[in-house]
Amino acid sequence: MIVQALKNIKLLKNEIPRYLILGVWLLINLIAFLVVYFSFHNSLKYFYLRKIVQDGISWSRASAFCINLNAAIILLLVCRNSITYLRSFMCCSPNVVRVIDKHVSFHRYAAYLIFFFTIIHTIGHVHNVENFVEAKNAKFKPFEKNTNQEDLSGLFSTLSLLNKRPNGTFLNPVDTENAVPVFEVFKLLAGVSGIIMCLSLSLLASTSSENIRKSFYNLFWYSHQIFALVFMLFFCIHGAQRIVKIQTNIKTHNPQQCYLIYSEWPVKTETKQCDIPEFEGFTPVSWIWVLPSIILYLLERLIRFIRSLRKFKLARFIKHPSNVIELQIDKMNRIKYRAGQYVFLNLSEISFFEWHPFTITSAPDDQYLSVHIRCTGDWTSKLSSKIEQEKSIGFSVDGPFGSCAEDVFKYETVVLIGAGIGVTPYASILKHIWYILSTSHQNTATLQKVYFFWVSSTIDSFEWFGSLLQDLENSIKRSNRPDLLDYRIYLTRGWSLKQAKEIAINNDQEYDLFTGLSQKTNYEYRFNLLLG
Repeated sequence: MIVQALKNIKLLKNEIPRYLILGVWLLINLIAFLVVYFSFHNSLKYFYLRKIVQDGISWSRASAFCINLNAAIILLLVCRNSITYLRSFMCCSPNVVRVIDKHVSFHRYAAYLIFFFTIIHTIGHVHNVENFVEAKNAKFKPFEKNTNQEDLSGLFSTLSLLNKRPNGTFLNPVDTENAVPVFEVFKLLAGVSGIIMCLSLSLLASTSSENIRKSFYNLFWYSHQIFALVFMLFFCIHGAQRIVKIQTNIKTHNPQQCYLIYSEWPVKTETKQCDIPEFEGFTPVSWIWVLPSIILYLLERLIRFIRSLRKFKLARFIKHPSNVIELQIDKMNRIKYRAGQYVFLNLSEISFFEWHPFTITSAPDDQYLSVHIRCTGDWTSKLSSKIEQEKSIGFSVDGPFGSCAEDVFKYETVVLIGAGIGVTPYASILKHIWYILSTSHQNTATLQKVYFFWVSSTIDSFEWFGSLLQDLENSIKRSNRPDLLDYRIYLTRGWSLKQAKEIAINNDQEYDLFTGLSQKTNYEYRFNLLLG
């Protein structure tokens, strides 16, 4: 148990940078919330607003600031081209690169925070609208100095009628007596846009769960494109009506000194000056927060659109067992990539808008770009059928984009573990190693040892990947680095009784029955024993 706990601690060390950044970001949000909250709670500019809506304004504005803060980065975290540039061309340590590779996780964290603060913001403004309605219904009466209880209904009435004065400015957006709060919400741009944003955010959150993404990817993709656009659009205009008011004449009307003599306004004596309070709308800044990220994101989309206009010819189509297809696309020297990267593919004959990510299985040294695809979903099944019917097809390719798999050549020792079709990133890496060893240089830079583990549930998967391992094994034997690769292949199920007998008979043979490799296939896997 102690040994296992120590191993878990070692594993957690790899995640320390991510949790550290997340903790710092949460702390920034907390500090920002508290600073803005107490700013609205204590400032004289919002004195009369606080008298009407109490601390609802402090809660709603503090949460609004945190929403702006997270909305400012949420699009930046899905700008794939910029992120690939950062991880590829910046001199970053492995820990920094590992954090950059978690950009989708940070995108989710920012979304969670937006959702959380939206709940606070909404509750705060529901409270504010109800208090505005009550203030409008308050009847005017002079303040009685001799009473023990402060009755401010007269002050509320006076503040609600300010817009009736010549050139008057209003503090209370509710202008109808005995109003229904729900109806008043729909009279305000902030109310209508807020409802639309809440609905959009709810749909975004509900369609982004892991089960939805895996089972109904189209629903996830389209909802994200449509409702994220709707959210950002109304987010930018949410405060355009400038409902939240700031008092502008504090020097000639100190609210702490003047609010109890509201029936005497305006007052000007030697010791006191209480002009009619004047207000102006709080300047909307949400659009300023998100504008840089929107511009960068639109540039990214423009780059993707330009790339989508380039068509790449399908050079070869291979149908493998286990419902796996291999596409070899003629890259015509227009795509340069590194082993371990991935691309997005689009076939306009199926859908003009759908782009799906696939790991590159060819090496940078190949004259083509290949991907292996398991046909399990609607799009992949349509793709296979379309290619079988019509061989001459042009693909749109977006990428390549970086992933953690491309960093294997930065380390002396690497451990590669793949399961089923998830072995595809290592096809490109192992093939690239094979090309390097096949040249006269035979130099893999800093890479000294590769441990490769592949777990498969079907024998059919060996058909397409086994040939690559055979070529690599032969190349290593001919090189001066025979100890470079140490690999283990595990078959968990999928053999018949007849094959089981053949496995037993073949056990003493030089080469494996299924893969043709000198390293025999294992029929149970215990990584902890192999890795110590």
